[in-house]
Amino acid sequence: MTSLRPLLGRVRDLWYDKAVPYYLDLQPREQRLLMAAAVLVPLMVVVFGMLLPVVDQRDAARSRLALLQQQLHTANRLADRLQQAKAMPVPTNVLAEVEKLARSHAVRRFMTRIKPQTDLSGHQKLLLQIKRAPFAKVVRFIDGVTSHGLVIDQVKLQATKQPALVDMRMVLAQ
Repeated sequence: MTSLRPLLGRVRDLWYDKAVPYYLDLQPREQRLLMAAAVLVPLMVVVFGMLLPVVDQRDAARSRLALLQQQLHTANRLADRLQQAKAMPVPTNVLAEVEKLARSHAVRRFMTRIKPQTDLSGHQKLLLQIKRAPFAKVVRFIDGVTSHGLVIDQVKLQATKQPALVDMRMVLAQ
């Protein structure tokens, strides 16, 4: 505090010796303008230098929070799906599992093609083709396939000329 005393005394001397006489020599209109500037400049510094950056940071934090909440919701949904997928037994032989499902859903006799394939990464796939099968049985078969842990890569259903019968082409993966 003692080192500030000489500095404060010097500022006070400058204020009373230079600033006050200069202010008093100004026209009344110029004095009002100077007073307005003396009030508005610090106010603008506070608003534009402190308040607006804080508001911008708050808004950015809120938008980040909303994005993170959305990502959390998506991650929780995916975690639930993973838990359900872990609970399902994954068949070791896709062909045998599809044969079993086709017989149990009464679509085996409509199958015209069952072709095992291996993709570039070495995963087993299976091409199925069903001709003129009842639509209701095909839908139950598709539901059975997905509920047994098999993944449908592609499926194409096409109506036939006979009502309620469809042709289907499906590629399954393990």
